Amino acid sequence: MNYINKDDNGKNNLYANCSLVITDYKMPQMSGKAFINKIREKDTDYKIKIMLISAFMKSDLNVNVMLKNLKIDKVIEKPIHLETLKDEVNKLLLN
Repeated sequence: MNYINKDDNGKNNLYANCSLVITDYKMPQMSGKAFINKIREKDTDYKIKIMLISAFMKSDLNVNVMLKNLKIDKVIEKPIHLETLKDEVNKLLLN
């Protein structure tokens, strides 16, 4: 499993060999939605699982539309408990 902890705002295609990308909805230079769009431009067969994390209520993000259009595998609201995150990551990677 590869771990990437460098914040390059998606510029260097670091996610190309990843099985799972965990991203926030709001980031300083690029929104989570824009970042996911960038991933999906390259990952046309949807091999990369995507988990979106947000401090906003799911209803505020229009999650159902984003799940369908961007092929997001999981949305988790903040605050996140470590055990919950671990469980959700395991579920995504094992499916």
